[in-house]
Amino acid sequence: MPLYACPEAIEPADQDNDGAFFGEDCDDTDQEVGSSALDVDCDGFVTADDCDDQDGAINPDANEVPYNGIDEDCSRGDECDVDGDNVDASTGPCSGDDCNDNDTRVGSKGGDHDCDGARTDADCNDSDPAVLAQSGDHDCDGATTSKDCDDYDDTSTIVARDRDCDGWEYSLDCDEQRSWLHPYDYDGDGYVDYDYCGYRDISVNYGLACALDSDSLAICWGDSQSNDTPPPGQPFVGLEVGKTTSCGLTPDGVALCWGSVSSPSWTPPPSESYFQLSVNHDMYCAVDFAGQIDCWGAEIVRPFPADDYEKVTLGDFPSALTSSGDIISWDGFTTYRRTVGPFDDLVSGYEYVGGIANGEMTLIHGAQTGVVGQAYRTGLMAADFGYYRFLCGIYSNGESKCTDSRIDGELAARGRPLYVDIAAGWHDVCFIEEVGGIDCFTSDFSTTPVVSDIP
Repeated sequence: MPLYACPEAIEPADQDNDGAFFGEDCDDTDQEVGSSALDVDCDGFVTADDCDDQDGAINPDANEVPYNGIDEDCSRGDECDVDGDNVDASTGPCSGDDCNDNDTRVGSKGGDHDCDGARTDADCNDSDPAVLAQSGDHDCDGATTSKDCDDYDDTSTIVARDRDCDGWEYSLDCDEQRSWLHPYDYDGDGYVDYDYCGYRDISVNYGLACALDSDSLAICWGDSQSNDTPPPGQPFVGLEVGKTTSCGLTPDGVALCWGSVSSPSWTPPPSESYFQLSVNHDMYCAVDFAGQIDCWGAEIVRPFPADDYEKVTLGDFPSALTSSGDIISWDGFTTYRRTVGPFDDLVSGYEYVGGIANGEMTLIHGAQTGVVGQAYRTGLMAADFGYYRFLCGIYSNGESKCTDSRIDGELAARGRPLYVDIAAGWHDVCFIEEVGGIDCFTSDFSTTPVVSDIP
């Protein structure tokens, strides 16, 4: 039997001489690439340095793909904060709240928690994207500037519910076209009268008319060459128009005047508190809370006799109503005379003084018949004399009438509207409508209107 020599043992091939033999070397042509026993996925990183040694696409040199839930570059997690603002994105498996992970300026810690595009310091609610930014909603009440009556007051009304932006929504406002007309406590009983809306305490004189609006501010119109100074922009409880100067009473009872108050002949009102005021020409008188009458102006009225007064009027015959209902009136010559009442009210004008009791007027000065006939002195609720010998009144049957034929004709043509207040001047008279507006009329003694309806 022939004998054969044993062949020499064949060593495994290691072409790159890196110690890893063929079949165990990830790349036996590259000495830098070692054994697959140490780098299972042969991606160049040994198992100890590779976070996934079963996937060659995952290693510390791999390109990280954000928001896919895979840690390609072995950085201990998926890339969820691309912009490096320390706020993770909310994309894919990332559970952060950065609404723009490519901009360090935007993010929950970058200044926009709710991702609505408005930074925290300019967002009304930076946790709610439905709440607008301050650039369009300054008071953060949910209404944009164009739809908000006052975008710097979060308690203000909105245009959709308050078209004239007077603070009263359309369901309560009796006039949605004019902001100065809205409900108020017309009768002073402490409750808002929602069915009454508008002006009050009107005064007319020398081509100028003034009234208090729903906010108690004085609104004046007409054409007066000698009394055209705007009234102060503050609330009043009453006002009177004079020839060169007008005056109003503040809620504290202080008399404030405007117009020709710098005239050398002008004397300012005393520093007292008053509840009623009257003006004629350049004479001004008011009743204080002690029932006394003070007068001032360019023409000083002869002092009234001592008594307890409730009202003063300054027509051609200055007169006053006492707390007992008597009327004290100037006789036109030397002294005052007393007409025993009781009277409920007192009105005066050119040549006329009248006391009203139980809806009927008694003339104290002026002809008892003629231009002021008895038919016009019965059933009166409110009245005033024009300086050119006419009387206009609001009557208990709801009608308004006037002894001046021109004015009365216009009242009749308008269906004799319901009015709540009245004021007569030289040639004109103005009424406050029950619904809050103002109607003005001119007498037969003037060829053109002196005071028009309020603009």
